[in-house]
Amino acid sequence: MTTAHTTTARTAWGTVRCSTQMQADSGLGLAAERRKIEDYCAANGITLLGIVEDAAQSGAKSWRKREGISKAVAELTAGNGTMLIAASVSRLGRNTADVLSLVEVSKAKGFTVCAIDSPLDLSTPAGVVMFSMLASFAQYEREMISERTRLANAEKRAKGERTAGPRSMIDPAARALMVARRTEGATLREIAAELTAAGFVTGRGKTVWSHGSVQMALNAYRVAEGVAVKGDPIKTKRGPRARVAQ
Repeated sequence: MTTAHTTTARTAWGTVRCSTQMQADSGLGLAAERRKIEDYCAANGITLLGIVEDAAQSGAKSWRKREGISKAVAELTAGNGTMLIAASVSRLGRNTADVLSLVEVSKAKGFTVCAIDSPLDLSTPAGVVMFSMLASFAQYEREMISERTRLANAEKRAKGERTAGPRSMIDPAARALMVARRTEGATLREIAAELTAAGFVTGRGKTVWSHGSVQMALNAYRVAEGVAVKGDPIKTKRGPRARVAQ
């Protein structure tokens, strides 16, 4: 197998990834990764066949379930290219076992995995061990971010502050209607029919409401406002769930 930074492998696929929709919408991180891959290939005489993108995809998600990188691996497996290039190990993934499984696939299929910030020879046991340590650090960082987020949200809840994402785009009048009607005892389906007839759109921009979209809107209302809706109890993770009239 060739080394991770060899210049003898002349054709490659690049892979870029970001974790959140906000990052995907800005495009700044992905653009920076693309430039890094393009500059690396130009400096090493490598022909870049293409760069696949996994926007708003967590590094905890297996590379096999990410459309972009799995497409690149399929191309390389078919003999179209000899290298898979990422800006860093964390862009390949943040699960140690999963990243190492990608390395094993590359060995079996005859292509090279290259993380630009990690000049390691993956054809040697020492190189693979060091690469696995970097993958472990990437996983550790992901878990620490998750823990910090959990603690920050717990602190906000303790202060009575909102912890959800951006406020719903549902018309406030529609929200007031569904809360009022639910409190009066209307079913989710009845409320959905009324919202549709009144011409309100759902949070996803649809003109037809379903009982599910009403339930989701009510759940979002509770999270954002911290208000329980009479007759529509909050479902708990444990114990019997209250039956919600649909």
